[in-house]
Amino acid sequence: MRFEDWVIIGVPVFAFGPLITIYFLAKREDRQRSVRLQAISDKHHFRYTDKLDDVDAMFECIAMTLGGVFRYSKHVLEGHVADIHIKVMDCHYSESDAFNAPQHVRTLFACHVPQAHLPDFDLDIKGVLSKVHGKHDECEFEYDNATGFSRKYNLRVRDQSEANLYFTSARLKQIDAALTERNWRVQSFNSWVAIVQNGKRVYTKDWEKFFFDSLAFVNSLNNELLDGRLTRELSARGY
Repeated sequence: MRFEDWVIIGVPVFAFGPLITIYFLAKREDRQRSVRLQAISDKHHFRYTDKLDDVDAMFECIAMTLGGVFRYSKHVLEGHVADIHIKVMDCHYSESDAFNAPQHVRTLFACHVPQAHLPDFDLDIKGVLSKVHGKHDECEFEYDNATGFSRKYNLRVRDQSEANLYFTSARLKQIDAALTERNWRVQSFNSWVAIVQNGKRVYTKDWEKFFFDSLAFVNSLNNELLDGRLTRELSARGY
């Protein structure tokens, strides 16, 4: 074979070989994640869906939570724990509507807790390099005496009067303790609580821990949730 022939064959291989390798490694990792999460879904009697291209009304503000435009979700687990409706998924979104806009993925935990009577709020760690912004009808929470909390977190609320009744100094200390060393963004809206991990999706090996850590945090927002049934359910699972 002539040198020119080797060049014709070799250039595409060297140019596209790494990209092809990355693509197939990503596909393999996705299949492994699917198998593992299906097993977790069966274990907890949840329903598993590999991919959803649309988003229902409850996620009307997920794009705002993630800081972009919702595209689709993968590895969707849906079910109930102590009568609380829960959805967990990998949300794929882009920074804009443009076809070639960079795409990102975050793992989202969402649960419906009308019994908790939570105010609508948006809580994030200060200093996180994020394009996420609060909703237009939200304003910065006005602290009475929680300067330590205000230095660590951004807290925006829709109704200041309602928030004042809920976010007491004791409650803020409880939330601070629950969020220690967790790089989360938390939103409460229309009786739903949504939690995403800032910066990346949750690794498959950490998925179950993220699930129960999120559920335990939601329980900490109202320890009398479901007359303590969720607390007992979590305690039985070691949380």
